Amino acid sequence: MIDNSLKSVLDDEKISNALIKNSVEKLCNNSRLYIFSDHCDIRKPHASKQENQGKVRTLDGKIVNGYTTLNSVILDERKKNLTLSNISVFSNKDDDFICKKELEDYHKDNIKNPIRKAEIAEKIEDESLINMGVILKKHLKKQSEAFKQASPDISLCHVHDRAADSIEYLEFVKDELGDDAVVRVKKSRNSNQAKINPDTGRKVHIKLINSTFANQKVYLINKLTLKGKCYQNAKCLIEWDKINLNGHDYTTIRATLYKRDGSKLYKEAVVKERLHVTFFFKV
Repeated sequence: MIDNSLKSVLDDEKISNALIKNSVEKLCNNSRLYIFSDHCDIRKPHASKQENQGKVRTLDGKIVNGYTTLNSVILDERKKNLTLSNISVFSNKDDDFICKKELEDYHKDNIKNPIRKAEIAEKIEDESLINMGVILKKHLKKQSEAFKQASPDISLCHVHDRAADSIEYLEFVKDELGDDAVVRVKKSRNSNQAKINPDTGRKVHIKLINSTFANQKVYLINKLTLKGKCYQNAKCLIEWDKINLNGHDYTTIRATLYKRDGSKLYKEAVVKERLHVTFFFKV
């Protein structure tokens, strides 16, 4: 500040620590918390000289200068208040950034440049590499450990959009964090169901979003307001089932909203997994 009252420069690590400390002090007496995490780009289209400035997309798909942030908010057990609980900032132009594809190529021994191969090996060894997957795990682990240190019996549920739909992530939450998760599934996620392709005679898996669920229940909604539009006498069809991924069972849920004339409110149902879904769920 101009009057020199600011004694230190704030960075994302300091902000993260302060947010976690505040959220733990405020919410650790709850028995159950829901942590919503998602990424957001900081777009700097007219900046050119900022430190480690990377590339991000605008809302219309253009590539511009900027940074990526990962943010978390927590919903308390009474579902009354949202609390900003953590933030992480990184750049895809950082010296330690290794994209998912290059990391996969390294593990498959497909990196031909020996210098680059050695650089990646060093970053893996000293745990300095960054990408969205690595940042997400560190981001969530830091919060989870802080809450459990303050309240060992607290129950945490992590909620994510499709970007977190991976077996690796679900097993991380389940086995390493010991938490629950609700994840919106990708359209490409296969179910355990299969059918025979009449043209090839081969067995093919049915996409989870198009599969048959074993259980269902219909809820009547007298008045539903979405995006400023009111729907009278709407219906919500909830379907649920189990899915086995890499030897672990998860609950899958699909939710479909209908108008009173029977037509769908949205073209597609929402599918999530609890610790994987076609809508909401938990292991």
